Amino acid sequence: YLDATTLLPVATVFNAHPDDDAGTNIPIEIDFGNYQNINGVYAPLNIQRYVQGTLMVELSISTVSLNTGLQLSTFAIN
Repeated sequence: YLDATTLLPVATVFNAHPDDDAGTNIPIEIDFGNYQNINGVYAPLNIQRYVQGTLMVELSISTVSLNTGLQLSTFAIN
């Protein structure tokens, strides 16, 4: 799902399956919120994961660093 104004993702919904039963669906929802502009890139600082409607994981991110410490040569094809 995308926010109608910003077009940023607010949620994704899918089914997971037990390793031994591909026919059983386990509904998963991941919500994204509190987007902040970090050097021109919008990053969600709150992420929640629900399994069968129950909140299982909640992440609150306090610091985001983008493209730090990486040299362009790291991505060169040899």
